[in-house]
Amino acid sequence: MSLEDIVTVAITAQTTTPSRLGFGTPLIARYHTAISSLVRAYKNLTAITDDGFPAADPAVLMATKIFSQNPKPASLKIGKRTSAFTQTIDLTPINATEGYVYAGSVVVGATTTAISYTVPAAATVASVVTALTALFDAVSGISATDNTTKLTVATDVAGDLVDYVGWSEFPDDMSFKDVTADPGIAADLTAIETVDPTGWYALFLDSNSEAEILATAAWVEARKKIFLTNTSDTDVVDNVSTTDVMSDLQSFAYSRTSIMYSQVRLLNWSGAAWGGKQLPTDPGSSTWAYKTLAGVQVDGKLTGGQASVIESKGGNHYTVIAGVNVTRYGVMASGEYIDIVRGIDWLDQRIKERIFGVLINNAKIPFTDLGVDVMRNEIIAQLQQAIAVGLLAAEPAPVVTAPKVADISAADKASRCLPDVFFQGTLAGAIHKIEIAGVLSV
Repeated sequence: MSLEDIVTVAITAQTTTPSRLGFGTPLIARYHTAISSLVRAYKNLTAITDDGFPAADPAVLMATKIFSQNPKPASLKIGKRTSAFTQTIDLTPINATEGYVYAGSVVVGATTTAISYTVPAAATVASVVTALTALFDAVSGISATDNTTKLTVATDVAGDLVDYVGWSEFPDDMSFKDVTADPGIAADLTAIETVDPTGWYALFLDSNSEAEILATAAWVEARKKIFLTNTSDTDVVDNVSTTDVMSDLQSFAYSRTSIMYSQVRLLNWSGAAWGGKQLPTDPGSSTWAYKTLAGVQVDGKLTGGQASVIESKGGNHYTVIAGVNVTRYGVMASGEYIDIVRGIDWLDQRIKERIFGVLINNAKIPFTDLGVDVMRNEIIAQLQQAIAVGLLAAEPAPVVTAPKVADISAADKASRCLPDVFFQGTLAGAIHKIEIAGVLSV
């Protein structure tokens, strides 16, 4: 006789868990022909170049920004934009004063070309445009058109991106605007989402014109994702302008798009670097303000007045304070803080996953006061975790209420729906400024 003849034991492992939405994985949306896959994950730069992306390709350069941060994401994804854009830039000279020097550089692939033009005597804006058009048109890979009051520079190959360095630093002398048309970014993002709907959270674009940014912002707003973007358009620092990309994002009150001004160069991709720095942190645990970004050039010529204009339009910038390069202020276009939006997304999703996990790991949760308490306690547990990561304040303590079964309608009981569960908590927030008053006496 064996023990099994006396005692029979059957153990069921209740370890099934729903798939968890990640809040630390970025996706780069890039037009390319390297691979056919609409989405592919990468853990390092070597894996990207091994797939056929050239070392100077924007996908590699953006990934470098992301992986250069400390901490950094464990992996990132590249989503395939299948609609090719043609990068188009408007440059509008303003200063025709004799002796003024227009200077900057253009980076096409791995080749950097310096351009410099000194305004001669008796010059006009039209003559300056003509001279600059000839200099830009001589650069291989781009073509410039003289439009009398401005020159328009476009890439010769669709999907190519050219970097403009130094052309946005003096907006009172030269207006710079990315006027690239939107080739259909929303459709491309929908195709990417269809293949991989939940495996990524933060979105970055290779090309960030006003048209592409606005189309992407509208697409993201309907989803639990965030979009971090950049602009070098000089009209955003003009306090009179109300039709620039920052003003437009703000007017739509987009709460899932954050935009950063990049004064020093067009392809700075500080938004990607910013995401690379912050996405590895627990949602709600870290403010996005006052962060130093590895591999990102700071806007050293940004004036206090220009910075104030950017902030008034719901934008962000990368500046120097007391000798330290830092981001300011970590907000979405609506004015809501990025850490709050991400933290609420995380809390919402984790509560859903926790409740669903209870439902699938139990034969049933009875529709009794005891069963209601099971659900209530799961919510309390998740709120306690939100306190632990710094999203919610411990005092006052979060409260979760649920109705007594006797007070629930027969219709809800018949449909097995538990209604009127409510929780309340206080966001921990963050300190970004401090006001100090003191008195000294003898």
